[in-house]
Amino acid sequence: MKVNRLLSGWIILTLLLTSVGCATNDRRDESLERPGYRTTRVGNDVRNYVRDDDVRNRTIANRGNDTRNNYPSYRIVRDNARYNTSNNMMAQNFRVADDVADSITDLNRVKSSAVAILGRNAYVAVVLKGNDKLTDQMKKNIANRARATDPAIRNVYVSANPEFVKQMNQYVQDLRNGRPVSGIINNMVDIIKRTFPEAK
Repeated sequence: MKVNRLLSGWIILTLLLTSVGCATNDRRDESLERPGYRTTRVGNDVRNYVRDDDVRNRTIANRGNDTRNNYPSYRIVRDNARYNTSNNMMAQNFRVADDVADSITDLNRVKSSAVAILGRNAYVAVVLKGNDKLTDQMKKNIANRARATDPAIRNVYVSANPEFVKQMNQYVQDLRNGRPVSGIINNMVDIIKRTFPEAK
């Protein structure tokens, strides 16, 4: 009788320990093999690139640039933000907005523009036609056009400072050439802070 109880106790203890060892691990997997971004394919364009916009989590409509032989800038920034950054959240929220820049360039007195979006803030570098000066009214018009083009934009900072324009154009070109966002984000933030000290 005593032996049966002892044997039953050992069997129950063994089963209990075995079942505890087989329990699932509910912790989040932090390894590189399981990145924390959406991997669902939405649809492909002619070159078999995924056509989704993870910044706003919606499918990209045909913007007329799918026949180019290079990545559109929003894809470059999205891919760079996923794969080539450290844990810097600014890099993951940084993108170049060609559609906003094109919309701003359509304004009467604007010769060219470059737009970088960091979070919900748009930083606009403009070159004006002729000897025009950037007035407060022109800044308001540019800000309104930017928000109309991309409703996710909350704050718009506009500058015609030649140094800022030169740097912005260089950053846009670097991103189009495949340079990782992590390589330029610190420089970009630095020039934004110098040009727009009121920006947060």
